[in-house]
Amino acid sequence: MKVDKNSFRNIGYGFGIVAIMFILSYCAMYTFGIITFKGYGFAGQSPINTIGTILLILCTTAFPGFCEEIVYRGVIQNYLMKKMSTPLALLIGAICFSITHIGRYQDLMSLLCIVVIGSVFGYIFVKTKSLYLSIGLHFAWNFFSSLFGIGKSMFNTNFILVFESSKTSDFFANLIIAITFSILFFVVAFKYKMDESKGNYNLINKS
Repeated sequence: MKVDKNSFRNIGYGFGIVAIMFILSYCAMYTFGIITFKGYGFAGQSPINTIGTILLILCTTAFPGFCEEIVYRGVIQNYLMKKMSTPLALLIGAICFSITHIGRYQDLMSLLCIVVIGSVFGYIFVKTKSLYLSIGLHFAWNFFSSLFGIGKSMFNTNFILVFESSKTSDFFANLIIAITFSILFFVVAFKYKMDESKGNYNLINKS
């Protein structure tokens, strides 16, 4: 797993893609009445405290993004792909990924949503033959999830933008997130199909 300029570029691509996905997901949830805007979480705090909190979240979300992708895609999925078909390896790897999140997400729909997310990360790893884009996506999703959301972040800090929803809306919120990741899957699959038909096998520079 070498590090070069393309590695950081792919992580940057991950952040850009997730930023778009977050905007689309929250716009959809807001439009359908799943969430409502509550206010600004850092209202009344000094800019220094706000910047410090954001930098802290940036650093702390980097660790699981890197480590989980190395373990689940780089080690577990790679091993499974040598023993079975790639689709089955993707699914089993994504289920393992979901199981380790049971402590935080205990309802079935949330865990199924994580299976979808893990499958998409795994598929992108297979296609790019690089961990860095999936690391960027994972890192960015954790980061933005800790800045914008409902209640408190995973670090028990205030969100920048705070939303609220009823408990019955959780199913639909997870459904929209799963659909958003599914769209990413189909975009990547379509892009690779087009590239292969032209004899160009690179979606993003490999690293």
